[in-house]
Formats: sequence, structure tokens, C-alpha cells
Amino acid sequence: MIMWESINPTTDELISLDMILMDEEGQTIHAFTWKNLIDTFRSKIKEQSIYAFNNLKVVESMKCRPTSNENKIFFAYNTKVKEVKGSAEVFPDFYFSFTTKETLQERAEKDIQCAGML
Repeated sequence: MIMWESINPTTDELISLDMILMDEEGQTIHAFTWKNLIDTFRSKIKEQSIYAFNNLKVVESMKCRPTSNENKIFFAYNTKVKEVKGSAEVFPDFYFSFTTKETLQERAEKDIQCAGML
């Protein structure tokens, strides 16, 4: 899992706490919580740990997806987080999703999926 704060570049205001979560099969999904709940979840979730979540809301990921998953997870006020004891070694340390130059060109001027270049 990787975690970051989303900031409005115009106002420099904190918008949300965002994460990319990975399951034991290597599937990834974008998860987030709005700024009013950041303190609730930031203290409960650490990178390189394994968690079980309850009371999540799954919503369609419309814009600026950091993963190819068409859905994202919304952490609500009643979302429960429980750390699961076990080895995080079953999960890869790094996750990459490579794409072709042609696919990047097709995504130009579209805000559906985020892409970067190395």
C-alpha cells in the first residue's frame, strides 16, 4: 500500500487521504477518505501492513484513476480497520503497470486514468 495526501493545487487545501491497496492476488484499487476523517484513518493504517476492512463503500472511479480498476473504495465514518497479523512478504515490494506509447497518446487530454512516463 502507498498513501498520499491530495491537495487542491489552486487553493493549497487538503482534499483527501488517498491510498492504493493491493490484495493477495496482486489486484490494486484506489481508496480514499475525505479530509474530515483523515485523522481517524491515518493513525490506524501504515504502509507495509496487512488489514481487514469492514463497512467500505465501493463507488465508480470516474476521473484521474491511479489504477486501472474501474471502482474505488471510500472510507466512511463507520469503516472499521483491523490489522491482520501475518507476513507482508507475500505482497510485492513494488508494483508497476507499464503501457505503450500509443496508449499514452490515446489518453492525452483525457482525465480518466493517470499516467506518468519514465
